[in-house]
Amino acid sequence: MRAVAIGGGHGSAMTLQALRGIATEVQAIVSVADNGGSSGILRELLKAPAIGDARRCLGALAAEGNDLGRLFEYRFEPSGHPLGNLVLAAAWSESPSLTEALQRVARMLECTGSVLPATEDLVDLVAETPSGAVVGQTDIHQLLAIEGIRLEPPDAAACPEALEAIRTADLVVLGPGSLYTSVLAAMAARGLSSALSSCGARRVWVANISTEYPETAFMSIEAQYQALSDHGIVVDTVIVDEALDVAVELDAEIVRCNIRSDRGLIHDPVKMARAFAEVMTR
Repeated sequence: MRAVAIGGGHGSAMTLQALRGIATEVQAIVSVADNGGSSGILRELLKAPAIGDARRCLGALAAEGNDLGRLFEYRFEPSGHPLGNLVLAAAWSESPSLTEALQRVARMLECTGSVLPATEDLVDLVAETPSGAVVGQTDIHQLLAIEGIRLEPPDAAACPEALEAIRTADLVVLGPGSLYTSVLAAMAARGLSSALSSCGARRVWVANISTEYPETAFMSIEAQYQALSDHGIVVDTVIVDEALDVAVELDAEIVRCNIRSDRGLIHDPVKMARAFAEVMTR
């Protein structure tokens, strides 16, 4: 089974940990629009796409026992730069593209799978709100009412390898993670939503276990699903944690199952793997 995870940050890292145990080929497509923290600093310094989400996903796919993978999240203080970001920045500076830099580091980590940028372009995330446009992922994450997400420049094209990954996938998983600043940010590059709409894969959205304040405050699962639809994102199945005591009515198939970690309001990769396997047998 060929599986693709789309998003960014910790949510996609959890999805990748789940998929690597049940799929023969695993690929991640990540947002490169982050302008905060270490990623934002390196982005401004190098004039390169943001690499933080790619770092987390590479770490999730690294071979068990790989020394570099074990140190990938080590942060240098007081700068706050994770070692993985510095390794990726160095690889990018010596590579013709971010895609090749990610492939190079994946080989160093002996990854089970690969990580692809949503776009190779240097982009800013833009949110449309009732009071006007807001630019920058860091500020957007603090918004309460978001009407839409787009990239600037608007013609930023999807990475060809990312389009091919979606076209040839058997399973595409969006989320979990920040709806606007991870999932929709990763899907905003030109061509990705069309590729998802026309592919033959089972398309799954994993709903978040808890509300993310303020980005999706007061948004029901139905409202978040509608936001995906409004951005041209087609999904066949929505996985909802069974502990969420809410009635959900959607056009898509709804699968309720236990995907919550025993450690709290986070997703459990082992339980998610079971849920994905169940979805693929339906």
